Amino acid sequence: MIPWHEWMSLGWPVLALVIGVLFLRRLPLFLLLGGRLSDLPSKLDGSFSGWFGPIGVAALYYAALAHHKTDVAALWPVVSLIVVSSIVVHGLTAMPLSHLYRRLKDARASS
Repeated sequence: MIPWHEWMSLGWPVLALVIGVLFLRRLPLFLLLGGRLSDLPSKLDGSFSGWFGPIGVAALYYAALAHHKTDVAALWPVVSLIVVSSIVVHGLTAMPLSHLYRRLKDARASS
């Protein structure tokens, strides 16, 4: 199911796309909203929520549907690479960033 060969054929430019999507999709908006919404009382809460925003099943569904309707061959490999990259990157950063978030929240609460 994972299109390894198609991913390799996309080349280096797709790496910039993956990094751009992961860092620019939700994070800047949530950083701006942090401290302005009751659900995000601080920029720390905004950055944590913005980083861990999901990219997943819905993206794969819409990519498969769009590929079926448009026959754009590169659609599935690009979207699947972004989703798998998101799963890996967020999975690897979940524990360290959760611990950092807790320490920063505790430090703010005690000061």
